[in-house]
Amino acid sequence: MKSEILFGLITSIAGFLIGFFGNYFIAKYNARNELKKSMSEHRAKFYLELWKLCNRQIDERNQQLERRKEIQAWYEKGGGLLLPFKATDRLIGASNILEISQNRALNENELAHLKENLSWLRTEMKFAVGSYSRKEAHRTLPNLNAVSQE
Repeated sequence: MKSEILFGLITSIAGFLIGFFGNYFIAKYNARNELKKSMSEHRAKFYLELWKLCNRQIDERNQQLERRKEIQAWYEKGGGLLLPFKATDRLIGASNILEISQNRALNENELAHLKENLSWLRTEMKFAVGSYSRKEAHRTLPNLNAVSQE
């Protein structure tokens, strides 16, 4: 009889804890989703601006200097708050390379890394808005291969 009462008590406590923490995590998940929904309109506006700044036509030093200012202004205006981690990493990578262009012209290797960061930044934005899956993000578009082989 004592063991049945103890078993019932332990089962009740376990059920209470599972229910409590289950509700807590569901509420936390729902709150995060609501926050993401409320930010989606702002994110779209900022992403469209950043998309244009990821144009890879930046071979000239004056273009690089101008792009650095534009990206910094975009980030400080609030766009940086809306980027996921991987996209932020790519943006910082591009910004670090653009920083070099303030003192001297970029060499071919630096320019290639800059363009790669900008390209991956666009890919990360596509992933963030749901245009690409992670699997698709790591594939090369077939038509890009056709152009580069000509």
